Amino acid sequence: MNSRNRAFTLVELLVVIGIIALLVGILLPSLNKARQSARAIKCASNIRQLGIGMLMYADQNKGVIPYDGDPRYGNTDGDRNARSLGWWEDGQVWINAVATNINRKTYAQMQAEHPATPLPNARVGNSIFVCPGVIDAGPSSANPAEVTADGYFVMWGHNARLPGPATPGANMAAGTTDVAGGGPVSRNVFTAYAINSQINSSRKNVKQSQLKPSSETVLLLERRVNPSEVTDRMQAEYGSPSSNDLRSRRMARIKAKWDYFSARHRGGGYLLFADGHVGWLGAREVLSPPGYTAGATNVTFNQPGKVIWDPFNPQVYP
Repeated sequence: MNSRNRAFTLVELLVVIGIIALLVGILLPSLNKARQSARAIKCASNIRQLGIGMLMYADQNKGVIPYDGDPRYGNTDGDRNARSLGWWEDGQVWINAVATNINRKTYAQMQAEHPATPLPNARVGNSIFVCPGVIDAGPSSANPAEVTADGYFVMWGHNARLPGPATPGANMAAGTTDVAGGGPVSRNVFTAYAINSQINSSRKNVKQSQLKPSSETVLLLERRVNPSEVTDRMQAEYGSPSSNDLRSRRMARIKAKWDYFSARHRGGGYLLFADGHVGWLGAREVLSPPGYTAGATNVTFNQPGKVIWDPFNPQVYP
């Protein structure tokens, strides 16, 4: 008996396509959640490694933790030429200090090798300075001059050591020159993490043992790299202390505090505490402590039992 191959009818083909589309619709959310979970795990691992580098540095330097900028000056944010972070090559600045203790190149070494070897950022390479969660959005700022076309923040430092200021702790001034007579110069930097700026806000040469309670005091935080991480609800609940809302903050900073905290992972981010453990907190619970009034100023945002930003100031809110 003769037989011939039986072809799909149009109806059968449409049914198969419909089943495939249904399966894709069911699987995609799960795959997306798995991808987000993997990114969060990698981010937590990054900040944990950075923490190991910081604490090993402290062990080797009589308990003193790395600096957030030249320790003799104030306002060493690095976000403008009047706020140089100090000497780019300084091995005590945290972005350099952490690397040597975990067998990595210092940030200054990576900058020296750039552009032959691209610096890490959201688009280039795998680095402990880069959270995988920033890959989709990339860096951005309310101030366009802070961000390069190839995805870096423009930060400012000096090519040689700075002389000590006439008054210790005086804020960096525009035009401050280094020992070689040079002014501040800009370099590309990208880091999704920052040292807690409140630790060095009123004193320098801080020891790990001074950060108490160590299980609550923030050492490093996962920071925003894009204003889009701020939701309307976060902005409304935080307000605009001193007329400075969350989305307008300068992003090209080597250090940060609560108002730069990330919301990349399930509406929050990771924190490294002074005892070395890594924890997750929601951005809203960091930015809006119980009893906080939107826009309130002169607040430390310390929340005993949960998170301490300034261990040297007992003030809490409310």
